[in-house]
Amino acid sequence: MGFNFEDIKLFGKEKEIYEKFAKLVGPGPAAFWKDTCMIMQEFLKLQSSIHIVSHLLREIESAIRSVLQTVTEGLKYKKLEKESKKEEIKIILRALDIKEDDPISQKWFFHADKFHKFTHRDALNQPRQIDEEFQDFWNDIVDIFI
Repeated sequence: MGFNFEDIKLFGKEKEIYEKFAKLVGPGPAAFWKDTCMIMQEFLKLQSSIHIVSHLLREIESAIRSVLQTVTEGLKYKKLEKESKKEEIKIILRALDIKEDDPISQKWFFHADKFHKFTHRDALNQPRQIDEEFQDFWNDIVDIFI
């Protein structure tokens, strides 16, 4: 009998985010979120944890922007071709009446182009390990998603 990932339970902010994603964004991003939480809680001990978690977070953040584009004036559902990710976020925040100087907005701007830093490998070196910098990144992403 194998391990059943469906048996893993989320608590606190992680559970709240999972439920919001399942209801408002879709089953894919919710599943990605649950997987990231399982890795961060060390249910899965992987040498490449940072890389996998970062990739899943990047996919979730992209899905959130796609969903939010559908409810904002001036944005088409398809991805903006000429706008930078930060410009796209600014338009979304404006449409949602969230100020750019809001702490969560500032965290989203700060990390908008930083997902790739942890996602991609460093030449042929060992995979990065979870350290204080990545833990700070994770904490900020949880704050953004909540």
